[in-house]
Amino acid sequence: MVGLTLKNSDNDGAEHLLRLIAVAAGRPGSFAEGAKVVRQRLKALKLWSDGMRISDGSGLSRDNRVAPATLTRIVNRALTLPAARVLLDRLPVAGDRDPVGPVR
Repeated sequence: MVGLTLKNSDNDGAEHLLRLIAVAAGRPGSFAEGAKVVRQRLKALKLWSDGMRISDGSGLSRDNRVAPATLTRIVNRALTLPAARVLLDRLPVAGDRDPVGPVR
């Protein structure tokens, strides 16, 4: 589900994933609880910046506050983690006509 959500830029799927993150951590399946889990993980990895706010899973909320430099740090950190590397390989590629096919 995660790979397809990323590859297809599926905003609804991303919203569900944030809720599932909360459930996987033993919390109620809400945006707020999912955001708390993400915040705790990013803090543990020293990737949380003052003033950051995550309000939804898709990134469409106007209440989200994540600086581009912070996103860059998160992606760079993910490149060092084998499990996360698989996810990064599923990110959409501009001009890719086959959104669910293999990444080039």
